[in-house]
Amino acid sequence: MASTSYASASSNFAATPKRGQRPNSSSSSSSSSSSRATTPSSKDANKQRQEQRRRRRGEMTTTFATKESSSAVEEDLPSAFLNEAIRAEPKAYPPNRSYQQTVKKAFVVSGFGLHSGEDEIVRVCPAYANEGRYFVRVSDDSIEKETGEDEDGGALSDAQVNKLLLERARAMLSNDPNDRKEILRNQSILKREDKEKIDSPGDFLRNQGSETRVQANLANLAKGLQISSVLNAPGTDEAAVTKPEHLLSALEALGVDNCRIEIGGTGELPILDGGAGHWAHEICKAGVTPARDANDKGGEKVPKKQYKPREPVIVRDKDAFIMFTPQDQSKISYGIDLTYKSTAIGKQWFSWTPLEDAKYDVVIAPARTFGTIQDYMAFYRHDIIKGGTASCSLIANGTEFLNPPMRNGWENECARHKVLDLIGDMSLFAEPGMAGVPIGHVLCHKASHELHAEFMRQLAATERDVVDTEVWVTEDQILKEEEEFRAIWN
Repeated sequence: MASTSYASASSNFAATPKRGQRPNSSSSSSSSSSSRATTPSSKDANKQRQEQRRRRRGEMTTTFATKESSSAVEEDLPSAFLNEAIRAEPKAYPPNRSYQQTVKKAFVVSGFGLHSGEDEIVRVCPAYANEGRYFVRVSDDSIEKETGEDEDGGALSDAQVNKLLLERARAMLSNDPNDRKEILRNQSILKREDKEKIDSPGDFLRNQGSETRVQANLANLAKGLQISSVLNAPGTDEAAVTKPEHLLSALEALGVDNCRIEIGGTGELPILDGGAGHWAHEICKAGVTPARDANDKGGEKVPKKQYKPREPVIVRDKDAFIMFTPQDQSKISYGIDLTYKSTAIGKQWFSWTPLEDAKYDVVIAPARTFGTIQDYMAFYRHDIIKGGTASCSLIANGTEFLNPPMRNGWENECARHKVLDLIGDMSLFAEPGMAGVPIGHVLCHKASHELHAEFMRQLAATERDVVDTEVWVTEDQILKEEEEFRAIWN
């Protein structure tokens, strides 16, 4: 993600958030019907509704000088605060599986749009197998209302919660390491069994009959992309969904192959933390479960497939290129070189092999978008960027960044974000219910969203096999990491 073009990333803000206030983005599972505007069609009512959502999230509004006037822009707390909040809540990493999956329950996220500058709201819902990931434009009110009706959907029962608490207490009091390990293992099994069920069927298939679904696929990807991906309404050149790549990246990497994504506002997904960390966190909280076949009442798991291209593919644009070489496992390598604009960004490389390296939510999802202050000023002058926060983007000015430090101390955070973007764009290569990232090595250097799109078009034109999908994280790995994490947590 990116930020607005502040001349000084944080010093232009007239106020700073107070201790304990929440970041600008928010996720919710309930809403107050009494606080909604009664005339959602009016501009004033829409602004009032947005302000009501901000107040419910406990947010604060700050101001900075624009080229015309002083505008209200939300400033979030330092990224370290968000990172601590996420780490403070144990969550299971949902791996991709040999079968198709969907989210266990719906969740809602809202925040500012990078390009629109408006308060955007998104609801991610379960979907059946072979439906893939698709978007539906809805009104803001419909998302808030339906969320309130599903406040406890998919939650653990009281009996399960009590059992987990009892087991946790036993583990804390036990002096026998083997006993403690077995108790923690039982906790993990109970939580995984719970993920095999969907307790909120009302979240499923909220089809309104005449709605238009925008499938997240290559056919709907717009051409002439600039700094974000855009999906068009089917069969048209009309933009329907803007900046979906960060959410799609998290869904692809975390094994959510089928889901319905309802979008209010202008049709743009909110910028949130500038990466996919917030999306990954919400997916982990919601949980992932096998996607049902709509015509199979027996609940059999539906196999998941993946493309394995047979021949090398290369696309170029001046000194930028993307190359695919056939291999027996997925691997992504990305290099950038912005030395001519800023030595602070300079030359960076990052390579990720899912079967060998640390998990996506640890080494990729937190990485933010980036650019130079000159770029952001130009985008702002041309109304390409209108919203954001001081920490959702790395902004470089010559030899230094205006808003350090790098997340997690990564000197190659920018290259990691390019891998994040590429995974999101390559998710569009999938047929419904399939994996999008192909099996093989994708090597990129200085590529843009438009070059990503051209690469996928070329890849789609080559001969390829349909094979069983790679399982990036095994069951044993999940169990081991859950046990180690809870041992540290307790």
